[in-house]
Amino acid sequence: MSKTKIICTLGPSCSKAAVLKKLILSGMNVPEKLTVPMLERRLRDMITFVAEPIPSRLPCGEDDAFAERQHECRQQIPEVIDALIGLRREQMQARYERDW
Repeated sequence: MSKTKIICTLGPSCSKAAVLKKLILSGMNVPEKLTVPMLERRLRDMITFVAEPIPSRLPCGEDDAFAERQHECRQQIPEVIDALIGLRREQMQARYERDW
């Protein structure tokens, strides 16, 4: 028996049964619900990483890799912001439906 756990973060796109079934058949062991604080923390970490200067004492060639990681992170920020907005919208809709 394998001791490796496959943890999947479930977001808005996982609300369909077919998507969940596909994750389970792919080997998901531990589902983790995507939360607003989790996304806010990830976004804050990404912005901090993108804003930091390239360290001057990196080994030769590592500065290019660091800059590439920053570039990739910079491209992912809009996706995280969209996910955060979507999750907040879902929470507001659920609160509205509950109160009315």
